[in-house]
Formats: sequence, C-alpha cells, structure tokens
Amino acid sequence: EKLKDSNINILFNNNEVVLDFGGYQGMFLHALSQLFKINGLVVDVNKKGIDFAKNVFGFKDSFAIKEINSFKIKKKASLISMVHSF
Repeated sequence: EKLKDSNINILFNNNEVVLDFGGYQGMFLHALSQLFKINGLVVDVNKKGIDFAKNVFGFKDSFAIKEINSFKIKKKASLISMVHSF
C-alpha cells in the first residue's frame, strides 16, 4: 500500500507482464497484482510451488524449470523481480 500511495510513478495496465524469477508460490506477484492489476508469471525450480501459484493465485502461464540456463520465456515482461534468487 505504501508503494501505491507514494510519489513513485508506477503505472501498469492489464496487459503488462511481471515475471518473478524464483517466485516459488507467487506471493510477491499476488500482492503486486492486488495493487496494480498486472499479469503475473512465476518461474521457479519447485514444481509444487508453481502448481500453487497457478491453482491458488491464477498465474496460469507460470512454469517450473530444471536449471537457470535452460529456459525461454515467450512473453515480454515489463518488470522482472528476483527476490532471494541468488
């Protein structure tokens, strides 16, 4: 809420994709989507976490990867987050 009410000019429309690399269950993107109505995409090595992101938060395009060097994303992301990924 502080981010939304601050003087920072962050504008997302409904077509914006935000990628959370290492997002596990998608909690960060869920919070972001509640504030800005973005389309979230979670990528993580944990398949159970990705299933949670898809089934509970509705991030249907999210997917699990085996390793960091072996994936490609078909959508263009306006913002990429990597909280605690390295």
